[in-house]
Amino acid sequence: MKAAVEHIKSAILVVLLLSTILLLYFYWDSKPFQNLMRDEAHAGAALSPAAMFRPDRVETCFGNGAYAVSGAGFDTIMDCFREFAAVRNLSIEEIPESRYDEVMAWPSINAVFDYYVPFSAICEIYGIDRIAGADSVDALSAIGYSSLYDDRIYVFDDAGGRHFRILGSGGALGPLSDAIAEAEAGGVTHFALGTYVGEDVKSGALCPIHVDNDIRDIPFLKEDFSAESEGAAASVRSFFSDNFDFVRRIEEESGTVIYMYGYGKIVVVAGSDGTLEFRREDDERGAAQLRYLDAFERASSFLAAHDAFGADGGALTPYMKEVIPNPDGKRGFRFVGPTTMYALMQSAGLVDDHVEGCWRAATQ
Repeated sequence: MKAAVEHIKSAILVVLLLSTILLLYFYWDSKPFQNLMRDEAHAGAALSPAAMFRPDRVETCFGNGAYAVSGAGFDTIMDCFREFAAVRNLSIEEIPESRYDEVMAWPSINAVFDYYVPFSAICEIYGIDRIAGADSVDALSAIGYSSLYDDRIYVFDDAGGRHFRILGSGGALGPLSDAIAEAEAGGVTHFALGTYVGEDVKSGALCPIHVDNDIRDIPFLKEDFSAESEGAAASVRSFFSDNFDFVRRIEEESGTVIYMYGYGKIVVVAGSDGTLEFRREDDERGAAQLRYLDAFERASSFLAAHDAFGADGGALTPYMKEVIPNPDGKRGFRFVGPTTMYALMQSAGLVDDHVEGCWRAATQ
């Protein structure tokens, strides 16, 4: 009898142990994925593709080697392009680089993208009707207009080293001639770097004749996750919902802190420079490559769920700095914004066209 009771107790203990293991497994493995995003009440607004996929600058040539560089004029270019494409009889053809340079040396206006964005994505964002032959253009590095012709738009694909012209009917591009005249009347004159330091310099960076900036101190506080009294900032905790007690914390000598859950299924890297990198193991195998805009929508929704640009009433204005297709050999895209310091300078009004032009001259 006593032996039977002991067997029953042992069986009950085994059942309880297995039940505990199963409950912990389901709790650890599933719940973080269900509660990965913040509540909608705490989520910020998703980033609009039209607001994010903007050119780095608009270069307006006056026809004598002089330029104006600004952030204005892109909307005018796209409005004219949309009306230009509405006639539905456009054609696109590749032209030699020498011809492209010759035409754009006349009074012209050019929107320049320093990051990867497909031409098809820009057309979709701005409602441009499909153009015959447009599939031959991959990345959009520049799109512009030359006053030499009133019936064509010019496109440059830097990655492929290819130049194109889009032919159509005249009339719709008239406002771009007005935009060139306005830039010449009110813009700060820029010249190519070679004008200042010698023609042997091949860089196409444009530098202003003079720089007049009001340089002043701005407050800046570096994020230091390793110094947090509770071991992690609230922004890190938000990635793990209410299961943070089961997150492993690893601090490296550099000051970088790694938070890991479920054998690496969810990883947040809090860099010593104040950056946060989120990684999640995808259970899907052989998933199809996402379209460019679909990938951005996912990234934007994720940032909005974590209120990435509205924490503590911050006024940072995000913009696109770099896009990396298939990062680390994986499907998809990596969208990269500016450094925190540069973003703070921009929000404080300390970065304008003159600083931007000089910065590019120094880095190209």
